[in-house]
Amino acid sequence: MAAWWTVARWFLASPHPVLLLMLADLPYSVLPNSLARTVAVKQWWAPYCLTAAAREHEHARRAQAEADSLRAQQRSRRPARRPQPSAHATPHAARLELEMS
Repeated sequence: MAAWWTVARWFLASPHPVLLLMLADLPYSVLPNSLARTVAVKQWWAPYCLTAAAREHEHARRAQAEADSLRAQQRSRRPARRPQPSAHATPHAARLELEMS
C-alpha cells in the first residue's frame, strides 16, 4: 500500500508529459483529441443541446396530450352495448351444428 502512495506523490510532483499534452489547449490540427479541446467543444454545444432538448420535450408533451384527447374522444363515441339475444333464440354456432346434423 505504501508503494501506491509513493507513486501517487511522485505523479503529483511531476506529471507525465503525455498528460500535459492531453490537457494543453492546442489547435485541432495539432492535437484533435485534447481534453481541453473536448471540454471547449462541449461547452460550445451546450446551449444548442439544451434548446433542442426543450423542443423535443415540448413535442413529446403535445403528442401525449393529443393521444390522451383521442382516447377520451374514442371512449365517448363507443356504441351502446349490443342487446343480449333472447332466451329462445339459438346462437349462430348452435344453429350451424343443428343444420349440419
